[in-house]
Amino acid sequence: MIKLIEILLILILTSGNVKSQVTQEWSSRYGGSGIEGANSIATDLDGNVYVTGSDQLGSEKSLAIIKYSSSGQQLWIAKYIGNASGYNAGYSIKIDKMGNVIVTGTFFQLGTKQDIITLKYSAFGLRLWVNTYS
Repeated sequence: MIKLIEILLILILTSGNVKSQVTQEWSSRYGGSGIEGANSIATDLDGNVYVTGSDQLGSEKSLAIIKYSSSGQQLWIAKYIGNASGYNAGYSIKIDKMGNVIVTGTFFQLGTKQDIITLKYSAFGLRLWVNTYS
């Protein structure tokens, strides 16, 4: 019994000394003179990184999607403003089995309050469809 306690004590005391090292592979900055924000991130099977959030220039705040390669190179940016200025932003992003990008967020339409929006883009940044819910 004492041997078992000694072994457990040694394991507990030495497990705190085992540390994994985190290495930054790359970083990227998006934005300029406006107010930008990221809300969600996803990766695909090839290691590409997708970010969604908002991009503001003046009074227009657009829903923004950015695709980066696995090495951090910006591959494309897609923005969605809708048909009215206001707060538009992506809040969740997923990549399907075909590499298509699906984003859900909020946006304003003329004559309405904030609505829910879901957009689907191809892996190349081409908008495939948009669905909204008021």
